[in-house]
Amino acid sequence: MKFKVNNAQGVSALPTILLLSGIILEVVVGGLAVAHFFSRSLLSEQLSAKALKVAEAGAHDAISRINDYINCPDYTSTSANDAANSSKWCPSLYKFVVDSDLPDACVSIGAITGGKMTIYSRGSAFLRYKTIKVILGITTTEARVEVQSFKEVATPNGVFDSSCDQS
Repeated sequence: MKFKVNNAQGVSALPTILLLSGIILEVVVGGLAVAHFFSRSLLSEQLSAKALKVAEAGAHDAISRINDYINCPDYTSTSANDAANSSKWCPSLYKFVVDSDLPDACVSIGAITGGKMTIYSRGSAFLRYKTIKVILGITTTEARVEVQSFKEVATPNGVFDSSCDQS
């Protein structure tokens, strides 16, 4: 018994299978891309929120330092005691460690000019940076500190140096 072999059999099956496989692959890759971008946007939001919380904590620390020690000695004071207190309580630029699980805040405390003092606190989380600007009203005669403004701003140039970016 001889069977006839038809060479045209299955010719239409191969393109159909390849076409369906290509469509399924395209749908899967598209779904993965959408899922990737969605998870990245959620992660980005979480990192931004973490950076903002760190910046706020640094700003609150600076306000506490100023409130506890309003009459900061002059940085050029020759007294060793004044210099030690100045570096402890009133540094112009310092890192504030919030928690071991969180990144550090970089805090810049400005000088008192016209009865006002400006504080910048920058928090970072991975590649996200958030900066808080605080303006304090200072009355040294009454030893009073009043928060006049506390808001998120763009990071100004020249306030933070490279020492804040090092871990």
